[in-house]
Amino acid sequence: MAENNVARRRRHVIALALVVAFFAGAWASEAIAKKITAGVSVNVRYNSKGKKVDLSTAPAYKDAVHTFMDKKYADALVKFQTLDSTGFCCDTVHYYIAQCYQYTNQVHEAMLHYEWVDTYSKDARLKYYADGAYQQLAYYNGHRTYAGQGNNFDRNTFQSAMRSSGSFRSG
Repeated sequence: MAENNVARRRRHVIALALVVAFFAGAWASEAIAKKITAGVSVNVRYNSKGKKVDLSTAPAYKDAVHTFMDKKYADALVKFQTLDSTGFCCDTVHYYIAQCYQYTNQVHEAMLHYEWVDTYSKDARLKYYADGAYQQLAYYNGHRTYAGQGNNFDRNTFQSAMRSSGSFRSG
């Protein structure tokens, strides 16, 4: 009976130590995240020439982000491209453009914009995300089997082989 109490206490101490370690790790990672994002403003970004771009003065930016969050990527792409061409060219806008291209399966254009973000952005976190997305798309682009430009619906499948041999009857 005494051994069971000792074993039970030992399990409780271990469980308590795990809980404390978990919360200490969460606190430490939160502190690290704050340190990484310190000094990085959400609204003031930089363009390729190093000039500041204030997205808070662009009401169209919030609308474009809202459209993106509604998963209307083609519409959001048009809005972000308009922002880009009207003086709000910055790393965040290019990152959203790349995301829109990626979600509309335009791999090459997405890779170009991720590369732009990786080259010109001063935000380490955004550069990290852009680089990861670029690597993922590069891998996908190198391994995909369908390159496009082919509307051959009568592929060499079992049914088409059976049709051509005359042994398959539909209907």
